[in-house]
Amino acid sequence: MNRKVWGHRGCRGAGNPPENSMAAFRAAMESGAGGIELDIHLSKDGAPVIFHDATLQRMTGVPAELSSLTLAELKKLRLLQPDGATSKERIPTLLEVLDWIDREKPDFAFVVNIELKDAKSVEAVAALVQAQLAKGWSAERLLISSFDLNNIRLVKALLPAVPVGALFECSAEDLPTRIREAGDLKVCTINVPFEALNEANAKLIESLRCVAVVWTPNEMNPYDLSQTNREQLLRKLREQEFVVITDYPKELLQLLKPSKTRATVTGVLAACLSYGQQDMLFRPSESGLEKLRAPSEYPQLSRFGFAELELRAEDGVPCIVWERKGSLDRPHFLLFHGNRAHWGDTGAGDRKKDRQARLKFIEALASGGAGVTAVTLRGFGRSSAIPSELGFRMDLRAVTEHLARTGFNHRKLVVAGESLGTWAATQTAVYLTQQGAAPALVSLQNPFTCMADVGEQVVSHFPFVRSFGIGISASALDRHVLKSHFYTAKLLGELSPSTRLHIGTSGKDDLVSPAHSDKLAAIARNAGLQVVQDVFPDALHHTIPPVDYARRLICLGVEACSGTSDSRELWSELVGATRSIDRIPYL
Repeated sequence: MNRKVWGHRGCRGAGNPPENSMAAFRAAMESGAGGIELDIHLSKDGAPVIFHDATLQRMTGVPAELSSLTLAELKKLRLLQPDGATSKERIPTLLEVLDWIDREKPDFAFVVNIELKDAKSVEAVAALVQAQLAKGWSAERLLISSFDLNNIRLVKALLPAVPVGALFECSAEDLPTRIREAGDLKVCTINVPFEALNEANAKLIESLRCVAVVWTPNEMNPYDLSQTNREQLLRKLREQEFVVITDYPKELLQLLKPSKTRATVTGVLAACLSYGQQDMLFRPSESGLEKLRAPSEYPQLSRFGFAELELRAEDGVPCIVWERKGSLDRPHFLLFHGNRAHWGDTGAGDRKKDRQARLKFIEALASGGAGVTAVTLRGFGRSSAIPSELGFRMDLRAVTEHLARTGFNHRKLVVAGESLGTWAATQTAVYLTQQGAAPALVSLQNPFTCMADVGEQVVSHFPFVRSFGIGISASALDRHVLKSHFYTAKLLGELSPSTRLHIGTSGKDDLVSPAHSDKLAAIARNAGLQVVQDVFPDALHHTIPPVDYARRLICLGVEACSGTSDSRELWSELVGATRSIDRIPYL
């Protein structure tokens, strides 16, 4: 039995019996939970019954107030299953549950947390508990809690020997103030949402000689948490003194229990990921892709005067660049592709991806007279080198040296990348900033915080991973498995405040969660950067419309480089885009 895990209304998650039923309490006890939490209301004739809502509709389908029916009338009702089906379970009374627990667990190990829903039930519950204590119940087996501090005061007056707990629904910032409001109550537990229990609040609760009780994960199966959040929860449960109230005590206790099978499978998984990560991470030669040709061979680009340059990285590996010079008073776009193909990708295409999207993107940028430098990284196109983070860094330094030799105006530079190229774009912007040449704008299309976070997300979707209830956290991937890390999030703090950041996100991204974009935007704002976010709600990872995205980038680039309304309007006319910088129709 684990006293640090209690069943919330018994076991009430999907697949479990109805909440606050005898079957739910029995399931929680059989799972090995150290206690249960239950809710009290009074029937019309004053009996304390176990039911959460004031009305019967949700759990019985009867449109009536619970307090309008007598106990006999309530006992005729049947509770509904989590899926809405009618069960055989009836509404139990508090006396029935306490008597059952006394028969099943006569020692004091199994705790009953009685939550008082209103002031009317305090005296009736106190009288019933007093009778149980007189029959030999230990007060330590009970905890009476409430959100209403007046209820707690009355319980302490009526039952001075019974532990009481203060319930607070608040943020971590507000919790110290709420605790001070409890003042002289001398409660035994502080019951709060898991998010409110930060390190400082945990120390505050401990200093008051109270036990922290949290109710997260409550309505979520812990197996559905990300591996990182799951490991954080389990680590806190093992290392810190607090109790978790959860709808899924069985699942949480399974995770807390050491498993040789789970450890073995996790080790095998880590070994496979370590061995095969090169092919999983870098995919420059997918079926249907063509080798990179000269820009003059692509009709979309030949009319714009693109030239192909071969730069040399410090290790001698060639880096292919397509470049055209633009007007000096207009932005110059420095572009980095993702991990699936190079800039000249003209394969047959598929349902998820326009194989000529990159060419259309470059064409749209060049059509207004902008300068463009499109970089093909090592391992892609005609390069036979093995792609790696270290190798990419050498490519990027070669590109920045090339820009310096050409005497570019960094305040006219827009650095843009897609997917894996978002790290390359951010790293290049950092190199330029370190050289005193911070770009005007950095644009990231479907970016990620770091490769470990993406890896955790991908691993969690493997069917056998879910069947074993295992996974590898981002931190474990980062420390023990990955050879290339791509810390985009860490790079944002090294950008100049004069550089604006644009993040474009696919709303239905099937590879990188949109949450990465939101996290990066928050990090950038905290670093003092001006951030613009665009969401393409129906786009997948590879299906953001390339021409629309180019037009948006042109508008933002002109604004970042010049900031004059005349220039914005001129460019809008040149590319046929909207004149509104902040919102355009295709978003």
